[in-house]
Amino acid sequence: MIAKGLLGILCIVAAAPLAATEQNFVVNGDFDTDLSGWQQSTLPLPTWAALDYRGDGNSGSALIENDSADAGIRLYPLTLCITPPAGTYVLSVRGYIASGQTGGRLVLSYAIYNGANCTGNGGGSGGQFLTLIGAWQLQTASVRQVGLATSVEISLGIEKDAAGGSLQGYFDAVIFSDHLFADGFEGQ
Repeated sequence: MIAKGLLGILCIVAAAPLAATEQNFVVNGDFDTDLSGWQQSTLPLPTWAALDYRGDGNSGSALIENDSADAGIRLYPLTLCITPPAGTYVLSVRGYIASGQTGGRLVLSYAIYNGANCTGNGGGSGGQFLTLIGAWQLQTASVRQVGLATSVEISLGIEKDAAGGSLQGYFDAVIFSDHLFADGFEGQ
């Protein structure tokens, strides 16, 4: 009788699927109320905007701008350093560029470091461009080779094609996880 009960419990446990951690390692990736947790650099400094990819008005996004006098300049005004466990990850973000501006693109980049706090030799890098104008765009990148005691720097950037003028764009729903959340973002 006890053996049958134990066997039943073992069968239930063995049949249960292994759950992914589904943890987002990004601090304040939804930019709900501010840009806290992110390093801000380059002028003009990024700001918080009451524009959310869901359009519900209950959250916000990070507004970045490139007003460089030269053409082809890429700026990374927002960066974040994280230390996830070893594994393979998905990095995703939503970006928006309003129409009627000088040409360019938003840039999602990452770099892997073999030391804490995003220091030491690099262990790989990658990224994606977000080029869609006038609508929110979801972009993802696979992040491989994250080992023990490594850190990953996530950079949100903007690149302008022409000299002069200004290009503004918005970032929202930044996720670094070992599991892509439903529709590429956390919590619907």
